[in-house]
Amino acid sequence: MPSEQDEQQSGLHRYPPFDLVRERLDSLPRKQARLARALLDEPEVIAFGSIREVASRLDVNAATVLRFAQMLGYSGYQTLQAAVRHAYLQYAGLQAPPERRLVMQAGSVLGHLRTHQQLDLDRLYERLDEEELHTLCNALETARRVLVCGEGAGSTLAALFTRLLHHVGIRAEYLPTGGVDTALGIVGLGHDDVVVGVSLWLPFRSSVDTLRFARQAGARTIAITGSPGSPVARGADHVVIVPGQGLALSFSVMPTVALFETLIAVLASRRPVLVAEMQQRLHDHYVEEGLVVQMRDLDQRGR
Repeated sequence: MPSEQDEQQSGLHRYPPFDLVRERLDSLPRKQARLARALLDEPEVIAFGSIREVASRLDVNAATVLRFAQMLGYSGYQTLQAAVRHAYLQYAGLQAPPERRLVMQAGSVLGHLRTHQQLDLDRLYERLDEEELHTLCNALETARRVLVCGEGAGSTLAALFTRLLHHVGIRAEYLPTGGVDTALGIVGLGHDDVVVGVSLWLPFRSSVDTLRFARQAGARTIAITGSPGSPVARGADHVVIVPGQGLALSFSVMPTVALFETLIAVLASRRPVLVAEMQQRLHDHYVEEGLVVQMRDLDQRGR
């Protein structure tokens, strides 16, 4: 009878090389069987780890990892890793990013990047509508607390969104993900609170868990993610799909930043007097504290 873990992974096993590994598992040498079991039970280890990391974690040498890849019909570890990563991302509802080598061979970086970014923005705005934007803004505007979290590059975006919300009078808080910081941050969450999770093309466990804990506490949850099939999206009350795959890098932050600016623009249009007052106060503070370089300083430096 299959175990609960086998049942959870059964969908992924329909993809190569997982089906091939299952067929050969009983006939593999002991160390290669250890690699095979890791591929089936923890595919992300091979999908995102170097050959040295995999060898060290599973207590085998790099040559064993290479022989395992070749036994499955791959030319080496990198081709096996690419196949595992593609299957992992496809099963998670995510699209694998293009190989950087192919991108660099394709011609003008500037031209391809411009086309890629324009397509991403088109996809973003085609999915958005006024009703969805106002629903999200209603949640942010009426919340007692707004917590924003993310991991990896998403953590930088989460901090940016928190700061932008401050500019329109929303007292948002950046919530570090993982461990004690998350536990402390979500203490006291309730129905009047909103938790926003920012994810790009990889579903980090801490972001998934944070949204799940927040929802269990009764808070409304908003997932900003690159795929409707992402685990980050599955536990959220509201989901906004934002293209998150890059061209030169595996991820792109531009569409997510565009979404932030759109939400901020809607919020600013709702409270123009408050936003104008805040901007003026900020400007006055910058000048009074000498935070902005004044023209006379520039003139003196030019002399």
